[in-house]
Amino acid sequence: MKTIKLSLILLAVATALSGCALFYPNSDQGEPLNGSSATAEPTETTPSDSEPTASPSATESAAKAKAEGTLVYWEVSQGSLLVIGEIPNVFETSGTCVISFYSGESLVLEERAKAEPNISSMQCFPVNIAVSKLPKGSGFVTVGYESDSFEGSSEKFEVMIP
Repeated sequence: MKTIKLSLILLAVATALSGCALFYPNSDQGEPLNGSSATAEPTETTPSDSEPTASPSATESAAKAKAEGTLVYWEVSQGSLLVIGEIPNVFETSGTCVISFYSGESLVLEERAKAEPNISSMQCFPVNIAVSKLPKGSGFVTVGYESDSFEGSSEKFEVMIP
């Protein structure tokens, strides 16, 4: 009787532990977050005489992917304009948010803030801009993003400065 109980307990534990694989498929493959395969074999290529080689300036001027900022929150309180933005669908280890304030079409002020990853986006650190630096009335804010791989800006969002 004890043998049957022990066998059933061991069977239940083994079944429960193997069930974890259902929640974490391919957990043993070790793929990095950027989607490239960690087990890919490196390929070696040598340029032939007929193939043109890339100049250093061509590789340096590679186009960056487009990043579109989103205004998450803004408020005017205690003499400052607080702006919080995010860059959806961009996830990397570092980057810089650029908060720009416009009066009409004229750029009045540009502030930079650190961006950090937040699950599937880049979250901008809150930016406080002194209201004394801004013209009163209607203005516009954009949320931009710059990194080695991405760049771009949001459309203008209207804000009211008292």
